[in-house]
Amino acid sequence: MPSGIRASEVKATRTLPLAAALVVATLLAGCSQSAEPSSSQSSPEQSASSASPSSSGGTDSPIYLTSSEIQQHDLSGLALTWRGGMVGGTALKGGTATVVGWIPGMSEVAVCELEPWQDGETQPTDTVVDSAIDVMATTGDKPVVMLLYPAMAEASGLDAQTTHVYAQSVDLSSCSLGERVDVAGEVPKDLTATAPKFIGTSENVLAVAPFSSLTTSLPDVPAIIGIDAGKGSTAWKQSFPGKQIEVRNDYLEGAQNNESVFDLGVQDNSQPAATQVRTLVSAATGETVATAGDFEAPSVSLGEDVFLYTDASGEGVHDPQTVVENGKAKQVSGGVMAPTAVAGDDGEGNRVLVGFYCAADASDCDLTGSGHALGYVGADASIHEILPASKVESLGLKLLGFSNGNIYVETTSEHLIVGLDGKQVGDAYDEDKFPFHPVAETSTSDGLWTLWATDTGISGGSADYAITKDGEQPENPL
Repeated sequence: MPSGIRASEVKATRTLPLAAALVVATLLAGCSQSAEPSSSQSSPEQSASSASPSSSGGTDSPIYLTSSEIQQHDLSGLALTWRGGMVGGTALKGGTATVVGWIPGMSEVAVCELEPWQDGETQPTDTVVDSAIDVMATTGDKPVVMLLYPAMAEASGLDAQTTHVYAQSVDLSSCSLGERVDVAGEVPKDLTATAPKFIGTSENVLAVAPFSSLTTSLPDVPAIIGIDAGKGSTAWKQSFPGKQIEVRNDYLEGAQNNESVFDLGVQDNSQPAATQVRTLVSAATGETVATAGDFEAPSVSLGEDVFLYTDASGEGVHDPQTVVENGKAKQVSGGVMAPTAVAGDDGEGNRVLVGFYCAADASDCDLTGSGHALGYVGADASIHEILPASKVESLGLKLLGFSNGNIYVETTSEHLIVGLDGKQVGDAYDEDKFPFHPVAETSTSDGLWTLWATDTGISGGSADYAITKDGEQPENPL
């Protein structure tokens, strides 16, 4: 029997049903890199529910995590996504921080039940999904996974209660914790840290927004901080004294897809009629990459130092869109892309945004409606038509996802794959056999990895997930 997610070794002894154990396949052959093991502390007991990274000789099969496995671990509502160099998600319940994660080189998805809080510390209010804790990995050849969480030390004698935010490495192969880093020191009384976030990643450094209610940055309080995950130390700090800041978009891919920037809104209230200036900041260095002006979300990466914005100075659904490349802006020509557009690799290493759009001359077009043309835009800032609006409307076309140059769509009667040239790729596919659609992808030195999901669980419940390499389409594992 293929190995499945192991039952808990420390806490409850649980055995997964046979169907759940069978769906976890081995990783692609020749992909044997894994995270560096981190030294475990004499601390909290951990529950190991993962398998060791694979060695050479694995089969070319996708990695699966089914809804039944998610429910078995009492993680209903869990949502997985790419978090830097890992597929990951977190949940906090009953004093246990659960990290669900996978990095290239692992043969299974790890489910680690961790207790990072030490004696005398309390954890945030119980809640499922990642509102009070966060997880992310660096993007080097050996990703380092880190857990981010607040800890409140109870008052003792004349020492008042204090709160700190910690980042701590996680070894997914053994579900053990390494040394923790005190991210920002004692949290000031007029700030809160109930939901710190990782907001960017790079080969070695993870960017952190430690405070969840930061209105005005205090002079000596860093608002954003870089943590060197490998060294377990602070890499950089940035303060914005007297200014309001807001993380508008986190984790935007940047140079070569192994470094990200994050999107800050910075507003100087000491100036009359102050407006929020959008600022792109490098996760690796904390330095400003570009100041793009007053732009509105969404912000999308279209390649190395290339980002697309929707300009808030426009009106309604026809807000003009702008591509900012190396700090230089050029307005998108040919129309306006809908907010539901998805970004991905075009199959040739270029990043494009695919979705429905309103033509430039369609003044009465409503992007919230139906019957729009399907197209894409890249670093050239021009929208290219894939299918005309008449074809989209006659087919009742729905966009399901995009990966490796393939667009997954649903018509009134079939599921199809369409290329960027508007031509059908292969035959219509059976949704029962191929129930997954691409959610997100990331490039590593080892190839292009795609995360897939179903709308609902194949066997009931929430979504099922699959991870494949270089555009392979996962089949129904049951």
